[in-house]
Amino acid sequence: LSGAFFGMPHGALDGVLLWGEGQPGKLARDFALYVALAAGMTALWIVLPPVALVLFLGTAVFHWGEGDREAFPTAAPWWLDVVGRGGIFFVCFWHRWGEVEAVLQLL
Repeated sequence: LSGAFFGMPHGALDGVLLWGEGQPGKLARDFALYVALAAGMTALWIVLPPVALVLFLGTAVFHWGEGDREAFPTAAPWWLDVVGRGGIFFVCFWHRWGEVEAVLQLL
């Protein structure tokens, strides 16, 4: 019930999705890849935070845009639809740039 009111933490069902494949060898391989990607991204945040931020935001734009495109298909070119839908949150960055910049400096 709390998920309906507060939302599901992003990635909370990743393990369920991996387990749902039902193939033990594939599960072990996918889990190892998942952990390696998480460790790599953590290391990148420590070593090159600006690069990690750009990579993170780019991945978020793709993830959200592709998900919206699958749910609500249009005749727009794929790249324009994905970037437009996934990148709409950047409007918030420009609208409140002073506050966004303060948060980014903390990163």
